[in-house]
Amino acid sequence: MLAALVYYGSYLQFWFNPHDEGGTAALTAQRLLAGEAPMRDVELGGYNVMWFWPIVALFKVCGINFLLMRAYFFALSTLAALAGWSVVRRVTKSEWLALGVGLALVAFPGSQFKNYNPLLCIANMLCLVLAALAPVESPVAFWRRSVIGGLVLGMTLLVRTDIGYFFAIMWIGMFVFRLWDVRLPLRVRWRDTAAAAAVCAAGVVVLHVPVYFTARAQGFDQRFVRQYPAMVNYFAAQFGFNAPFPETPNAAASKPRQPKKEGQAAPNALAPATRTTLPRADWHTFVSSPEPDKRALFALTYLPLFAYLAFVGGAAFIAFRAIFRREFTLDHPAVLALVLLGSSLTTFPQFFFFRPDRPHLSEFMPGYIVAAACAAVLLSPRKPRAVSWITGAFLAAQLTLFGWYALDHYSAGTIAARTTIKPAKRKFFEGANGVRVVVSAKEFDLLEGVRRAIVENSRPGEWVVCYPYQPGYNLMSDRPTYERTLYMDNATAERAWSGQAINRIVEKRPAVIVLDDRAINGHESSRFSRWAEPVSNFVREHYRHVGTFETSEIFARDPLPESK
Repeated sequence: MLAALVYYGSYLQFWFNPHDEGGTAALTAQRLLAGEAPMRDVELGGYNVMWFWPIVALFKVCGINFLLMRAYFFALSTLAALAGWSVVRRVTKSEWLALGVGLALVAFPGSQFKNYNPLLCIANMLCLVLAALAPVESPVAFWRRSVIGGLVLGMTLLVRTDIGYFFAIMWIGMFVFRLWDVRLPLRVRWRDTAAAAAVCAAGVVVLHVPVYFTARAQGFDQRFVRQYPAMVNYFAAQFGFNAPFPETPNAAASKPRQPKKEGQAAPNALAPATRTTLPRADWHTFVSSPEPDKRALFALTYLPLFAYLAFVGGAAFIAFRAIFRREFTLDHPAVLALVLLGSSLTTFPQFFFFRPDRPHLSEFMPGYIVAAACAAVLLSPRKPRAVSWITGAFLAAQLTLFGWYALDHYSAGTIAARTTIKPAKRKFFEGANGVRVVVSAKEFDLLEGVRRAIVENSRPGEWVVCYPYQPGYNLMSDRPTYERTLYMDNATAERAWSGQAINRIVEKRPAVIVLDDRAINGHESSRFSRWAEPVSNFVREHYRHVGTFETSEIFARDPLPESK
């Protein structure tokens, strides 16, 4: 904990990225604190309510403060490191390995403002390991650990529904495996396992009941409930299956309707149909790119697959062999390895399938480091020792490569936020809502230029909209947005989004509009001017251009009257 305090404190006040999750978390919490309801008034971007409510409580007590929120997320990383240390210590019985893994998790906490994800992964991993290691002579111990696991699982669902579903599958697997534990009589296995599953489910329900009634009081209970079958439908669609849950009859009615006024854009003004997502680094990139970072990303993307193939394959073979030989126990090393590896995989899809970049890799790595270190010890044969040395060397090389890669850029959430800014080029930027940070001279010119353009062309309380994703500009200028969804790109926008966005501009008349034209998904088609060309053209025609700062252009509705 002391290492975390010193390490995170050394760069707490460094760096501000206007288009990252920090702006999303702070701006969304600010809106909820002002009385807007989650899901009803503001979309949560794939997260659940408990991602934001602790920040709302923090802001209510201490005031809206960006740096305070950053400290909160660093506290989550500290808890993740302590949980990882505990897992390794309990599984391997090695104090030194546990200490090394704990320090690694402190050094590589994952992308800032998404530190929930490593914590959820490792906290659930710890609960599963504790359940597997529960003394068999005391069924109450297994029940108690199951109910604690249910509470952690319930909180996981309330923070990240998808990760919660993955861990629900892990708990089901745990209960199924326990039915084969030869230390228990058959009747006891079924009775105690059923009781443990019931108390685990009760833990999930207990946490959801007060949240549901809060949602009901604020009028978003239907949306809150509907997100759970919607997530199952999403998973089914990704695997090419039909949606198992039909859409509720009032789902269409719950979607916001845009009023039709004379002079508005046609609602069916379509955005381009090109759907591009961020591509994974491929073999061609590895062999031909002159940038070491891109070659490293390719290696770090696919090396875990080889580790999973070897570890999961070996552990599954050993576990099922033990079942057939009637030697199986829940605390079998192979079962523990499967539990750990399966837990670490819960944060892998978001990186590998959807955003294969540095920030999302850094979110996946903490859980992977814990699982791989433990699996290497659990599955390494005593003879020949060469296998253990090869496995250890492979994992050490992988972690070293990741360390170099993560420490090279602030987007991994490491101390690179400080070390990449040369002392002679540091400047202090001060915006609204506690955005008081040290940045490079180049970043200062960008942030201060945008801030001045916004505050000099809008009054406090007037709308400022930023497309496709710059919530930090709203935060640092203390200007609200009316958009329900803060993130939009050509892979997520509905076909009619451009027409609807123009209609909202006509109706709301925002004072300032910020357009960022970077290739957000790495393709030319993902530039805002390409996939949202109607919106871009409308803004340029009806608003004054007041400044360009790198890829961001600022447009104002009316010049403010000069103060007397």
